[in-house]
Amino acid sequence: MGRPRQDPVQRFQAKWAEADTGYETPCHFWLAVKDQEDVGEFWLDGEMRKADRVAYEMVHGPVEGELMHLCNVRECVRPEHMMVTEMVGVVNE
Repeated sequence: MGRPRQDPVQRFQAKWAEADTGYETPCHFWLAVKDQEDVGEFWLDGEMRKADRVAYEMVHGPVEGELMHLCNVRECVRPEHMMVTEMVGVVNE
């Protein structure tokens, strides 16, 4: 038998710290693994996922589209600092 699985929410919350970045409220700055673009990554349900999306979906449920950081901090995982946007393709004529 392996070790007991820790609750994903508890694991997630252990990987960020509050940081004042000048936005209205402090950011939740991701401290764990990041990709080459400084976006946090989190292992969930057998795959590596973007930490900001995991945080947002833990609060709001699954979302379509992309997340925009209102605080302009890529490492931020505070759901209140994000909004869902749709990607709009540009057609060259």
